[in-house]
Amino acid sequence: MRANTQITVSVVMPQFNEETIICSFLQSLRSAFEDSGIWVTKFVCVDDKSTDKSVESLTSLASTGFPLEIKTNVDNLGHGPTTIRALLAGLESNSDFVIAIDGDGQFNPSEVAEACKFALFNDFDVLECQRINRVDPLFRQFISFLTRVLILVRTHQLITDANTPLRIYKRNYLINVIDQIPAMSLVPNLHMSCISRSRDYKIGLFKVDFLAKISGTESTMFGRGKRKYLPSSRFIKFCFQASLEWFALSPIIRKSH
Repeated sequence: MRANTQITVSVVMPQFNEETIICSFLQSLRSAFEDSGIWVTKFVCVDDKSTDKSVESLTSLASTGFPLEIKTNVDNLGHGPTTIRALLAGLESNSDFVIAIDGDGQFNPSEVAEACKFALFNDFDVLECQRINRVDPLFRQFISFLTRVLILVRTHQLITDANTPLRIYKRNYLINVIDQIPAMSLVPNLHMSCISRSRDYKIGLFKVDFLAKISGTESTMFGRGKRKYLPSSRFIKFCFQASLEWFALSPIIRKSH
């Protein structure tokens, strides 16, 4: 870390129907950061029009003095646009670093704090946390493979986890790249992976366990297929729309010299 300087951090997350886990996850994150000596100025949750009592639970937590800002989408926008809203909210905090993480509790808070220390110590522009020990059905494994291929084709660089939702951004980097991503992007993390490799940004990699989802089945983003090893119709539609975006709306990236 930079000597004699208090580095500030904001933690931002999109969330949808995570009533059973969101508050305990936030509290565990805060404790893990405090144990690591990291000062988190603000937690920001952007709720994507939840149909459960997530917002009520978050409001109750904030009323206790927990440093939490709650933003709620007027309409259900989906994970991608909600992630972008969360990142913009992180920039509003003026923190030195912004940590983006999903609100479904699938990361170990202690590992998140360790990743943050690693990012701060090395002063990375962006730290990508590679998910390991994932247990996904074959169709999701195949889609994950395709995302790596997309990044390889566009940047000529291999990447282990192209779509990881856990990333730690230096403020100046995030300011420079956020407007290169379509505001309603379905796959902002893929764009981030591409942009960070297109120029001379300092990228760090950190491995983290990906935990089993423990929140309710109602919070599953794309619903469930008729059989657990088959994708739902919503998931298929999402992949089709994301593909159109990637090839038609992806920002023009110019390599710096």
